[in-house]
Amino acid sequence: MSSRPPPLHAVGARSPAAYAARREADARLVTELAQCARGDIEAFGRVYDATVGRLFALALVVTRAPDEAELLLRRTYLSAWRTVCDFDPQRSSAAAWLATILREAAVDPTRASTPRRSGSTGA
Repeated sequence: MSSRPPPLHAVGARSPAAYAARREADARLVTELAQCARGDIEAFGRVYDATVGRLFALALVVTRAPDEAELLLRRTYLSAWRTVCDFDPQRSSAAAWLATILREAAVDPTRASTPRRSGSTGA
């Protein structure tokens, strides 16, 4: 008699509970980012605390060097603070928005440190 592995939704990040937790965490990030847009630096600290682990892991994948990953992370959060008014939760999740900023900072460090204008299409 062979035993079947558990269904994907029963383990790890693919479970319904994990999806619900991720949606809840993103809703908190959206609230925190809205507070950041009003200049709340403490809210930005909470955004940092909630996202730094994942973003640092992503930065390590991109740079393959811890020192460079830290610099990329600094550029990412600086750019996020400068452009937080551009965040639109209807267009992406907060985590995806931050990951996109990290990618932009990795591709073009000078562009990442330049504030984007609201309503720009990026073209």
